[in-house]
Amino acid sequence: MGRNLIGGKNYKKSKHSVEKAPYVERANDQQFARILKILGNRNTLAYCNDNVTRLCHIRGALRKDSWIGVGDIVLISCRGLESSTDKYEKADILFKYDREYYSRLRKEKDINEKLFLQLELANDGSLNIIRHNKLQDDEDDIIFEDDDIDEEDIDIDKI
Repeated sequence: MGRNLIGGKNYKKSKHSVEKAPYVERANDQQFARILKILGNRNTLAYCNDNVTRLCHIRGALRKDSWIGVGDIVLISCRGLESSTDKYEKADILFKYDREYYSRLRKEKDINEKLFLQLELANDGSLNIIRHNKLQDDEDDIIFEDDDIDEEDIDIDKI
């Protein structure tokens, strides 16, 4: 009876506690970005805070710590020294923000609100913003007063 009933084959190799990721402040040479497309080989297309689409590389330490997917908001560092004739500028992904921090990110003084909208990359490489019509709660609610409806007027069988 030497079976260990608390975990599987790789139980001892993994973390057992859930720790909240720290909030990383943005430096002057860094930007916020939203992942548009995963290209493979640790490369992504990201829509940045300055309305530019960049080719971003997932750094090695970040690749091992968290999983980056389409729609995630990340912190990037632009490669300013490289001058290339490529279609996209290049940048490096430094940190991935959890969804818990999105409300805190919206309060930043110079963040682009387009990062929080639903973005879609078209086949020709252009960026489309999908807008959903949100109805305000005041317009949806119909308020009845007690004086307007009599109990005799309502026939439940007809409903």
